[in-house]
Amino acid sequence: MGPIPDLLTVSLWLVLTTIRRAKAAPLAKAAVKRRLAACGSISQVRSIYSWKGTLHDEAEALIIFKTTKERVPRLRAFL
Repeated sequence: MGPIPDLLTVSLWLVLTTIRRAKAAPLAKAAVKRRLAACGSISQVRSIYSWKGTLHDEAEALIIFKTTKERVPRLRAFL
């Protein structure tokens, strides 16, 4: 058995959050259909962050796209 391949040359994860969960599935499906990502995994998360001096606490959809280094620029442009 050979050496374990460098994971950065095999697979990259690009993480995106969106407030509207209804947009997450169509976005992930479109990216996979266009072969920009091999997979889009969607989870519901709670994000706490500061924006323009105000503290926010919101539910968001988190999408993890699994793709290759070569496809990242096209996936980012699509998103």
